[in-house]
Amino acid sequence: MLEEVYDNVDGFVIEVKAKFDDIDGIMELTDLSRDKSEQYLQDLTRFIDIVKDKWLRIWVRVIPDYINTGTIPDG
Repeated sequence: MLEEVYDNVDGFVIEVKAKFDDIDGIMELTDLSRDKSEQYLQDLTRFIDIVKDKWLRIWVRVIPDYINTGTIPDG
């Protein structure tokens, strides 16, 4: 599907709810199984690699215990 719209859009926005290496957090926040969460993260990483040459905004939703100053290093 990305191939169908890629040339027709100027940019992309995605929202991240947990760190990419936090499979348990992704599972809990998305209600996906471990296998589906791992596939989701692989697909999301591949998507970012494909669209990074276009305008890309990644929103980080701060959810206590998942994304906060303790789980994301400063700087």
